Amino acid sequence: MKKFKSFLNEQHPANNFSKHASDFDLIDIADDTVVRRLNSFLGTVSSMDSLIPEQCVEVLRRRLQNLGIQFPMAGAESFNEDSGEIVLPLTQYGGRFGKDIDTPYNEFINDDGISHKVEGGRKITFKYNKEENGKFKVFAAIS
Repeated sequence: MKKFKSFLNEQHPANNFSKHASDFDLIDIADDTVVRRLNSFLGTVSSMDSLIPEQCVEVLRRRLQNLGIQFPMAGAESFNEDSGEIVLPLTQYGGRFGKDIDTPYNEFINDDGISHKVEGGRKITFKYNKEENGKFKVFAAIS
């Protein structure tokens, strides 16, 4: 019979927290390798055809919100042509508000939660175009 202590020392797929089997490192959006992985993820999600571009953007919004990444809502007027490009700023965990160690007593930090790690913050770019079948193809990338 197997001892409990030997069971704890074994590697199980559900308990394997190695980098290749985990998404824990998708949280650090300041890291360029994380952005590359997120862009790969965005490419697989946005590879579907959609009836309207807003549909695909909303699916991507929900997926990124699971990782704590938000972007402002792009209204229907943003997608009024057959093709185009929209660039939206990203925030992480709703941004930051409050005091930091070096914040003067009469000021507050109020930023996107990313720009203090990456100069200028991060943006998501949506490129969309209408296909011959009348459906839209939306490509998304974080920069």
